Amino acid sequence: MLIKNIVIPTLMRDDVFFDKDTYEKAIAYAEHWYYQLFMYQKFIYAFYFMYVDDHPLFRTHVIVMGRGNGKDGLMMPLLNFFQTHLYGVENYHIDIVANAEQPAHDSFLCAYDMLERNSKKMSKYFYWNKEEIIGRKTHSILRYNTSNARTKYGKKTGLVLFNELHTYEDFKQINTFSSGLGKIKHPRISIITTQGVVRDGPLDQTLDVCNGILNGEPNDLGYFPFICKIDSDEEIDKPECWIKANPSINYMPVLRETIM
Repeated sequence: MLIKNIVIPTLMRDDVFFDKDTYEKAIAYAEHWYYQLFMYQKFIYAFYFMYVDDHPLFRTHVIVMGRGNGKDGLMMPLLNFFQTHLYGVENYHIDIVANAEQPAHDSFLCAYDMLERNSKKMSKYFYWNKEEIIGRKTHSILRYNTSNARTKYGKKTGLVLFNELHTYEDFKQINTFSSGLGKIKHPRISIITTQGVVRDGPLDQTLDVCNGILNGEPNDLGYFPFICKIDSDEEIDKPECWIKANPSINYMPVLRETIM
């Protein structure tokens, strides 16, 4: 559905600019400083670099996968890249948001630990502490946030990452952090989550929008939905089908063994 109703129509448009050079720099940065990316991760990255009149074609990326697929491993190299002179947008601040402090902090640590491992070289490009990472040339700040939404108004943000949307019961926190978008070039929202057990909340409402777009409805909101799931309950007992919900499974033997 994604290929048929979003990807192919996008590639057929004459007004869409794919910034191939910056995309390739993002891949190279991730693979040099972090790790080799899986093919589906490179696929997702590509749609962050498509523009119409220098505005992101896809302003909201919704990524839903089974547990253990490496959500932080997917997103953090890209978010860290957005801070660099290779991307080149000044003050492109990035907020990692979760409904509890621990998952937000865990995401942040993915980039923090990389900088600590390579501190001699990376100190030329960043300075950092355990709460924020700042790009020296672009002054872009990467920071993580707790669930206290009342204190978060007024931020000038380039990208907001909402981690584990399934834990949210309402849109208060989402609306608060999203209100800081639009003041910086290339505003984006990224949502990365598993399904969880909270129903009829923000995740289910977001999935309803995504399902409509995947079925060919107009995509005026600029969503890029990458939804990984099995097709029926019967496939639970078919390990060969688990890759549908867990696209990292063939790359990660430990993940396959744990699920088994």
